[in-house]
Amino acid sequence: MAQLGREARSANLECFWSRCTIPPWGHAEERIGWIYSWVTKIDAAERERWLSAIAEAYQRLLGCQVELVVDEGEEKADLKVIRKDDAYTTSYYDHGYERIIDYSDFTFLKDMEMY
Repeated sequence: MAQLGREARSANLECFWSRCTIPPWGHAEERIGWIYSWVTKIDAAERERWLSAIAEAYQRLLGCQVELVVDEGEEKADLKVIRKDDAYTTSYYDHGYERIIDYSDFTFLKDMEMY
């Protein structure tokens, strides 16, 4: 989802529906949010792994670091995505070489595996 959003943003694509004002990468962010909304249904022991994957998706799509906050209230959980000012970068090591990927550079379109 994050990769499709990055591709759409880089190509400056518009939503196929002529009346929609949301760019395709915004739709990708929305869909990741839908996945995030199910986190409270997951057993607490499994939740951290899912939160990590969802944060990674948001960070790759948005190009900035994010913090996910799950506040389980009495009636309904309050889920927040807090965007940080810092660019999201990550390091990859392969065959003795290191490469730092800056996801705030939306022209970088290699689909790097998350896991």
